[in-house]
Amino acid sequence: MQRLQQAIEQKNTFMAGLYLAEYFQPSLDITTHIQQVEYFIRGAFKVVSREESNETKLVQLLNYFYQELAFTGDENQLFAPNYNFLDKVIDYRTGIPITLAILFCQLGRAVGLRTQEVAFPGHYLIRVEVQPQRYWYIEPLSGKRLDWQQLEQLYQTMTDEDPDTLPHEILQPTGCEETVIRMLHSIKASLINEGQLHQALTCSELLLELSPDDPYERRDRGFLLHQLDCPQLALEDYHYFIEKCPSDPLTELLKVHMHNMQLNEVVFH
Repeated sequence: MQRLQQAIEQKNTFMAGLYLAEYFQPSLDITTHIQQVEYFIRGAFKVVSREESNETKLVQLLNYFYQELAFTGDENQLFAPNYNFLDKVIDYRTGIPITLAILFCQLGRAVGLRTQEVAFPGHYLIRVEVQPQRYWYIEPLSGKRLDWQQLEQLYQTMTDEDPDTLPHEILQPTGCEETVIRMLHSIKASLINEGQLHQALTCSELLLELSPDDPYERRDRGFLLHQLDCPQLALEDYHYFIEKCPSDPLTELLKVHMHNMQLNEVVFH
């Protein structure tokens, strides 16, 4: 956790992603994966012209990343754990929006482009400043540029909202810590989907180290603890959530759930 926190403090999203993968895979050889990305960067320098405009450089890098290196995304496997771990994405060149965005931005910054991750609702994007205050938004799964209409359609798909204009803040670059938190939520969801509840609980514990007062994460940890036959600890988290979020729609249902738990024999761990 210490190395992960240091990477967050240094705003090094790429290294934070690798340290996060290492946390769940203690035998992971990070050095090998750093060297692999350095190899990708050397290749990028060969195809991205220093003399061209930023738009041309970006097109060259997109072709290199998605065509020559053959990185791709699989929309049908968003809950596959391997696509959530940066080392696996480097190894197999297939990922989800957030992990592909991190890798592409790492290469982009190395060759002098202003590439940044954007935590668009429900879907990470890549933002590149091609001219002062002029940006291209890239779909990380395919490397395709999204125009304004496509951004609006994506927002509507992800939120079921149809605003007159896109909220300004959703297109702003995302900080390292927020990206790590989003990665952890995605990893947790993938592990729950695979039935790996102890590992999912580890995600929840990490999230609470980063955001100790998050009542929703306390609630989620309570659900996991209950599934793992730790009802007393689960009840403590449920109580915290109810105290902090009394008007949340889930609160009344959770009170009934807690009452039923307390009626049953409680096993203390």
